[in-house]
Amino acid sequence: MVFHIDENRQGAAFVSVPETEYCGASAPAPLLDAQAIRTLYEVEQISGIRMDHLAILDWHSIGRLVDLVGGVDVELDPAPGDSGPTRVDVAAEQIVDFVGGDVASPPDEIARILRQQRLLDAVLQNALHQEFRKQPLQLHRALHLVSTGLAVDRTWSMTQMARLVISLRNLRSRAITYHTAFPDCDGATLWEQVRSDRLGG
Repeated sequence: MVFHIDENRQGAAFVSVPETEYCGASAPAPLLDAQAIRTLYEVEQISGIRMDHLAILDWHSIGRLVDLVGGVDVELDPAPGDSGPTRVDVAAEQIVDFVGGDVASPPDEIARILRQQRLLDAVLQNALHQEFRKQPLQLHRALHLVSTGLAVDRTWSMTQMARLVISLRNLRSRAITYHTAFPDCDGATLWEQVRSDRLGG
């Protein structure tokens, strides 16, 4: 995923890059098999955007954050025959199974991306709501839980990360949008919107 923050800090966007080829034309090698730096390079080639930093956060860390906020409800698209979307309660210990493991086919990959995005949206709605942000101890615990499972590149210091978090203090979950970049379909348009700060809410 690419996380883009608007220059004015009022909006942000997650852009998922599929690991499998979906559009039927030639695509880069699956990112899943690459080392972290190679993955970063591939995404830069796909997007035409230089990434400022590389951060690796596993889903177990997200699970600890889910545990802190008391679980999350995730809205899923309706199954065949259902009249509308359904909401499922996802507990911390279910996170890894919910987002899915390795996939072999493009439709499965797209379904997994959607679950990941819906889960992140639900977690951020809980973590960024006004009442939670008014509780310094809870906010500190949330940041600590995330940081324990976070690996970043050597050029990104703790001071810089802290300044970034502070600069996002007014960011709300409704201002964060979610997108998927298909390399050989509408990806070029999507990445142009990233460059011009036109994705965030």
